Amino acid sequence: MRTTARSRSTVSTSTAAPRTVGVEEELLLVSAETGAPVPVAAQILAAHAREAAAPDGTVLVAEMQDEMIEVVSAPFTSGAELTRALTAGRALADGLARRLGARASAVASSPLPCSPHSFDTPRYRELARRYGCTGRESLACALHVHVGIESPEEGVAVLNRIRGWLPALRALSANSPFHDGADSGYASYRFLDWHRWPSAGPTDVFSSVVDYTSFEERMLATGTLLDNGMLYLAPACPPCTPRSRSAWPTSAPTSTARRPWRCSPARWSRRPPRSGAADRRRTRSRPRCCVSRPGRRP
Repeated sequence: MRTTARSRSTVSTSTAAPRTVGVEEELLLVSAETGAPVPVAAQILAAHAREAAAPDGTVLVAEMQDEMIEVVSAPFTSGAELTRALTAGRALADGLARRLGARASAVASSPLPCSPHSFDTPRYRELARRYGCTGRESLACALHVHVGIESPEEGVAVLNRIRGWLPALRALSANSPFHDGADSGYASYRFLDWHRWPSAGPTDVFSSVVDYTSFEERMLATGTLLDNGMLYLAPACPPCTPRSRSAWPTSAPTSTARRPWRCSPARWSRRPPRSGAADRRRTRSRPRCCVSRPGRRP
C-alpha cells in the first residue's frame, strides 16, 4: 500500500473520533503581467523556509516543475477549519509569489505556451530522464483530498466503491479547455496530459489488501514505476485519496468536495471488498472511458 510521505493529511481516525480530511492543492505560478508560467517555485520555497510556519500547520512544498507549487493542509475534522486553512494556504503562496512579480493561480493547466523547468532534485531529474517528454512537459495542477481510514482493509473497500463517482468528479472540476495558446477541444486538457503517465487513471476492483499490494509490487518490479510515490491512480490509499479532479479557481468547491467524507468510519466498513470472477470482469478500460467522456467538448 502506498503512503504519501510528504502529506500531512494522512492521519487515520479512530472509531470514537470524527474522520480527518486534509487537502493537497497544486498551484500554477504565473507572471503577474502576462499570465505565462514562470519558474519561481524554488525562490518561493526558500523564502517560506526562512519565515515562520503558518499557524494552522499549512506548508508549501515543491512539485515536479519549477512553475508549480503545492499547498498542503494539516488534517482537520472540521469543515470550517479546513476552509480557513485552504484560504490561508493560497494567500501564503500568492503573497510570496507577488514579491517576485508572479501570482499563484489555481488552474489545472496553462492556456499559454510554456517549456517547463524541472525542479532540481535527484528524483525529479530521474523522472524527466526516464519518462522523456512526458516528464519534461508535464505541467498539470491537481487537487487531492486525503481521508483518514481505520485500516488498509477499509481503504481498499472504499476504493472499490468510489470508482463510479470518478466521471462526476472529472466533469465538475474540468477547467482547462486551452493548451499552447489554442482551444484543445476538451473541457479538461489536464486529463489528457496527466494520463500520459503509465501509472495514472482509474483502477480495477481489488479483491483484498493483498490484491492491491500485489498490483503495486508488479508495477514496481516491471520498472513501470520509479517508486511507490509514483502510483498516480485516480483513487489511491492510504490515505483514501480521490485524484480525478483538477485544481479549482476558488476554494469553495474544494471545501464542498470534502463534505461527503465526513461520516462515521463504520459506514465504510460494513461490507468487505468485493471479490470473485464477476468483479474481475470490471476492467480498468470501462472506468477510464467513462472518466474521459465528460472531458470532451461538444
